[in-house]
Amino acid sequence: VEMIFGNPYKFAILVEPIQNWSDETFINGLVFYMVDGLMLPFHDDGGVCNTTINSDLFAFKEQLTAWEKNPQNDEIFNMPKEKAFTELLLQVWPNEVDKSLIISDDFCENYTHYLTSTMMQDSGSYCFLVGKGSVSRVLLGKWRRLVENTNGQSEWNKLEKPIINEVFLPHTELMEVFRLALKEIA
Repeated sequence: VEMIFGNPYKFAILVEPIQNWSDETFINGLVFYMVDGLMLPFHDDGGVCNTTINSDLFAFKEQLTAWEKNPQNDEIFNMPKEKAFTELLLQVWPNEVDKSLIISDDFCENYTHYLTSTMMQDSGSYCFLVGKGSVSRVLLGKWRRLVENTNGQSEWNKLEKPIINEVFLPHTELMEVFRLALKEIA
């Protein structure tokens, strides 16, 4: 049974449990975020990313309390989408932005705006939420891809032009999508 919660041309979550991949302990299948028509995650070869849905649900539930508050940041909210996405990524994974950055020992990741599932991160994609008043801005992007280096080894490289989509919507509408998804697939 395929389930899409929300509007794919605004914000939606697609969840599709696949019984043949699952057992009594783990529900495996597909989980995608959709923002303004962009659906992530996907593999660099265009293949589908499968996931353990139980893990994604656990992460959603852990983060839901923070998301309920519509984490505010007027400065980032008003930035152009590429700059906003980069600033939010710097708060969590600074070396994703610049591998040459020297991160101090006292650096502490800030996951306040982080909406990214494990499979999404594992495929080089990220999703962030930043609020201003009662409006939420969701940024969804493919930031990096897996490539083969000159030694035949796989390594992650930042995309020359990352794919970033965004949507602005009432925070209540965004939270309703998460609540419906959690309720139906829990």
